[in-house]
Amino acid sequence: MISVIVPVYNIEKYIEHCILSIINQTYSDFELLLINDGSTDSSYEICKKWEDSDTRIKVISKPNGGVSSARNLGLDIASGEYLFFIDGDDSLTPDCFEKLMQRMTPDVDFVSAEYQEVADEGFYVTINASEHKNFEGILNQKEIFHDCYNFKFYTKVVWAKLFRKELWDDVRFNHMLYSEDTYAMFQVIEKVRKAAFIQDPLYLYLQRSSGASRYLKLTAHANYLETLLLMYQKALKQYPEYKESLADFYNGYAYYILKAYQLRHKRKEGLALIKNMQFVYKTSETKNPSFSQKILVLPKGLIYLLISIKNKFPSDDPEIID
Repeated sequence: MISVIVPVYNIEKYIEHCILSIINQTYSDFELLLINDGSTDSSYEICKKWEDSDTRIKVISKPNGGVSSARNLGLDIASGEYLFFIDGDDSLTPDCFEKLMQRMTPDVDFVSAEYQEVADEGFYVTINASEHKNFEGILNQKEIFHDCYNFKFYTKVVWAKLFRKELWDDVRFNHMLYSEDTYAMFQVIEKVRKAAFIQDPLYLYLQRSSGASRYLKLTAHANYLETLLLMYQKALKQYPEYKESLADFYNGYAYYILKAYQLRHKRKEGLALIKNMQFVYKTSETKNPSFSQKILVLPKGLIYLLISIKNKFPSDDPEIID
């Protein structure tokens, strides 16, 4: 059986379409866990209506705590052998579960499908298909980690995938503002023997016409750095061939955030970040360091002052809001 976990928060316009796309699957052996995360609109009432009409549906309500807490509750109560995550404003093609299950052989731990973006303009229409993988077949763990360290999209999200439940036995989502998917996926991948990939776009990813701003909060950027640091620490121990390129990416990105901390007079946060940057640079043993890397041997306070010097550090301002 598949346990389908759906966080629900103030999505009265979309949740019924999501539910319909699940209960009309050609593969019917599933439980649908609708985790109402303290919705204040009619989302809960819509979910309860469907719970009353289909014994496979369970509605669980909790105080608002964010998508990570909703998914974690779903993981705690899931009873299926397999797990599938879907956001409550997205939907699936009718044969999604059937095609994923067909590829779930005894030596495969998760199956990943393609996705399509769909527009929210009163109707669903395909915008474009993802080109993040363009691959159909099976990868082993080393190949999956290679894709992870090269930032392939499929390693960053939990949706559009069918997992064996035991992969998540000791993994839960971190309560991050951003990057909670990537943080969890990285821990899951450590347990994977093999993964299967299919090109069929089975997951329909909604692009809302009134979607969130493309600008991320400073906290969200800091969350992403946490994930990058986790990846680097893993590379340091087991995949040293990736440590130099990942260190370069981490410290380049970190300078953007360091500038943002300085502009906002967040010295404590800035110095803590510099400590991590120094650790990454020192352990990476970079062969041809740039100026912005070389100065990481200086005292933290001096580095914090030096970042105000232009033309010596990454200069493109990240899309950050407070």
